[in-house]
Amino acid sequence: ESGKPESFFSYVVLDLANYQSVMQAAVALPAGLDRVCLNAGGAYAGMHELGITNTYIPTLGHAILLDQLLEMKKIPDGARIAYVSSEVTRPIWALTGALPGHGRIGCWSNFCLSSFWGEKNVEDVITRDVSGCGDPCCIRGHCLPFRGILQQYASGKLVGSLYFAQVAKENPNIKVYSISPGAVADAKRS
Repeated sequence: ESGKPESFFSYVVLDLANYQSVMQAAVALPAGLDRVCLNAGGAYAGMHELGITNTYIPTLGHAILLDQLLEMKKIPDGARIAYVSSEVTRPIWALTGALPGHGRIGCWSNFCLSSFWGEKNVEDVITRDVSGCGDPCCIRGHCLPFRGILQQYASGKLVGSLYFAQVAKENPNIKVYSISPGAVADAKRS
């Protein structure tokens, strides 16, 4: 509960995969935004017409939206921006079995980190569709199909986190956070 009447709050519908929609949303949003939560994304197979992975599109849409809001001076000093990242951007124990190349002997056990997550591979992360996995072991059929899409999702969220870290450096009077909602097995459990 915020103590504010419902009329205090508003929203703008936008399609993060559509440049014009994102630009229109930036224009439609009011000046003086003191809180912005960028929470959209998912693991989608295939490529977008722009030549980047469908999984990376929400991150790009968020970046364009925030850039426009900053350029239009709609985000004042002291505002807070939260980019919702993911636990899968880190090699944590609970998720390593799902990531390509993790947990198998005889395969490239560091495939994710060495092939995708280096600073020299950012363009590859954005433009290479590995929904067929991309893990050399999967060529022989030894992995679950969702591993490649999960890899794209993790890589896209990692690139987003790096981007928003740069936004924070360039805008020291605005608080910019890259947060993870955590790995939750069932949100309905109390």
